[in-house]
Amino acid sequence: MFLSVILSCLRRWLRTREMARQLNALSDRELFDIGIAKPVRSRCSIQALPSRLPSPP
Repeated sequence: MFLSVILSCLRRWLRTREMARQLNALSDRELFDIGIAKPVRSRCSIQALPSRLPSPP
């Protein structure tokens, strides 16, 4: 029973890893065609975050 749970998790992890590898091989245009958009990463929003937080009382 315990071994079957571990094997099931391992198979699921391997399938997810393979799917991620295949998606990473696609271009932005191919991803857009199938309805997947890469998240936009902005360095300035991460750097400006502490200045937007309210100061402690």
